[in-house]
Amino acid sequence: MACDEREQELLGMDKVALRRLCEKVGVDPLVKQVMVERLVRTENTAGKFARPTIAPESTEEQEKPKKGKKADMVDALLENESRRKQELELKQQQEEAEANKRKELKNMSVDELKKALSKKGLEAAGKKDDMVEALYQAGIQEEIVAARKAKLRAMAVDDFKKLLASNGLFAGKKEDM
Repeated sequence: MACDEREQELLGMDKVALRRLCEKVGVDPLVKQVMVERLVRTENTAGKFARPTIAPESTEEQEKPKKGKKADMVDALLENESRRKQELELKQQQEEAEANKRKELKNMSVDELKKALSKKGLEAAGKKDDMVEALYQAGIQEEIVAARKAKLRAMAVDDFKKLLASNGLFAGKKEDM
């Protein structure tokens, strides 16, 4: 309690007074540990240590209207309705696949679920439904990562280098690593 109050008191002081206090007590105000702690705290609040996320794929190609083709309103409506039906069918197929996967996982025994979770490096604790959901979510993440890897492998080398550069990464040779 007193420590927190003292910390708040010190935080409330201006920099000059704080440096004078450090010099009076014999503490180096520019200690490497303090600087490192401040840098890490700042980088943490900036999100530098957050788990990497996969950027959503752009759908600009799908949203662009077709140019050079004068379509009348009926054609546009028919095309829109066709696209909507395809999206609905795809969504239904995905929901069916999700339901089948969940059903498959629910049919597993608790021991099998625990083994599968530990194999994936996840915590194998809680109720069966919790373990099923954790395993299901892990499977979804693996599918997303696999799809992203396949897309990146299919990219042209120049496009891949541009992507790396835009994310602040160095594109070098294997020997340079």
